[in-house]
Amino acid sequence: MIIDHEDTDFIICPHCGHVHGDSWEWGGKEGDWNNGGCESCGKKFDWMRDVKISYSTSLPEDQTNNEGELK
Repeated sequence: MIIDHEDTDFIICPHCGHVHGDSWEWGGKEGDWNNGGCESCGKKFDWMRDVKISYSTSLPEDQTNNEGELK
């Protein structure tokens, strides 16, 4: 049985479903397909790193009062 996984937090083996909790250590360039091997079942598979970026903003403390409202 082959299991495809998309948009997961870790690399998951498509053969046995093993979750590779050390995925960040696998290296690889974002958006490129890489070859890997499962540390559980030993079978080979391809994987891709997809990095998502998000931003947060807030007003500087000197522009707000203690309740976070504008001065």
